Amino acid sequence: MIKKLFAILTLLISSGTAFAVDNVDFRLKAGINLGGTTPLDLPAEIRKIETYTPSLIPSIEANFHYLFPNGKGFGLSAGLRLEYKGMSTTAEVMQYKVSMVISSGDTPGQAGGYFTGVVKIKALNGYIILPVLLTYDLGSRWRFGLGGFAAIDIDRTFTGEAKDGDLYNLESHQYVESATYDFSKDIRRFDFGAQAGTDCRVTEKLAVTAQLTWSITPLFQKGFTSVAYKLYNIYGNLGFAYLF
Repeated sequence: MIKKLFAILTLLISSGTAFAVDNVDFRLKAGINLGGTTPLDLPAEIRKIETYTPSLIPSIEANFHYLFPNGKGFGLSAGLRLEYKGMSTTAEVMQYKVSMVISSGDTPGQAGGYFTGVVKIKALNGYIILPVLLTYDLGSRWRFGLGGFAAIDIDRTFTGEAKDGDLYNLESHQYVESATYDFSKDIRRFDFGAQAGTDCRVTEKLAVTAQLTWSITPLFQKGFTSVAYKLYNIYGNLGFAYLF
């Protein structure tokens, strides 16, 4: 899949540099994502965030832009982007609903219930993304964009560890020294959301870029109940663009 995507990106880059069309420009963008796969509000179950580490995997995008004739600076941009959105975090939790495989504790094996203790979560999801934005050029340097995106996943990871806590359910209460869980297969294949951003040209051929993507579809599939609240991909991206 990755090889096919790079072939498509190479074709788009070649197409963008091979011909010139009035009111159309082509940009090759790269950047780093910073953000989180997170609930919209911090749940009461999460008592304290101890650590947070972004994945910092570079993104790459082939982007075409059309400036409307006599549009007073308005235009339309579309592209194809490969990116990973991810993070690792450690938190203290209380009454955190989860299913886990206990490796060390009172009763090793598969168990579910409400956990109070420390959890470590790793989320890392790769996407092929199609962004479409309405744009506005402010002078020759600034371009602002607002629109949406559709994405399909190419890699899915959502795993965690639980340790040094207690697991409660209707049938039992047990101490958990260490346990793991893996919800990667429960992640949705498609993601949709809003995107806003800006490009600032610093030289004739180079611009710095900033954008925000906010998913409106939950990370997990409908009917998923192993985590009590919905999670969304909310990430900012800082990078640069080369103008052809």
